[in-house]
Amino acid sequence: MKIRDFFSESIQKIFQIYNRHQIFPQLSKFLLVGILNTVVGYLIFFVLVGFMNYMIATVAGHFLAVTHSYIWNRFWVFSSKNHPVTEFIKFNFVYLFVLLENLILMPIFVAGLGIDPRIAALLCIPITTFISFFGHRYLSFKKWKPE
Repeated sequence: MKIRDFFSESIQKIFQIYNRHQIFPQLSKFLLVGILNTVVGYLIFFVLVGFMNYMIATVAGHFLAVTHSYIWNRFWVFSSKNHPVTEFIKFNFVYLFVLLENLILMPIFVAGLGIDPRIAALLCIPITTFISFFGHRYLSFKKWKPE
């Protein structure tokens, strides 16, 4: 078998696995929602900070952005039919875990490795996005099978 054929077949197998388990389409939607949510969250903060203390605007912006993200993820990304209150609590738990992950990674990158905090924050994004996606897929929006 030629190397080119091997890589071609390997890539096809990977896409078959992704599509069979709906990971690739969901991940694509999840990333789009994440980009949209980042813009929405910043715009909310930008508007609110003109009327209130920046810390209050940060908290309010975060809550509204998480709620916005939950709605898009529930209905479009994961097409969930689970109980919304329980799901929203789990959704916030995943985001709390992601926050804790950032609080662990940032000092490692900044204090431990001497990386500029702005670069360190960028390095955290793919790691936290990966954890967030699978946390939401297998916890927040897990499809429950009736017994």
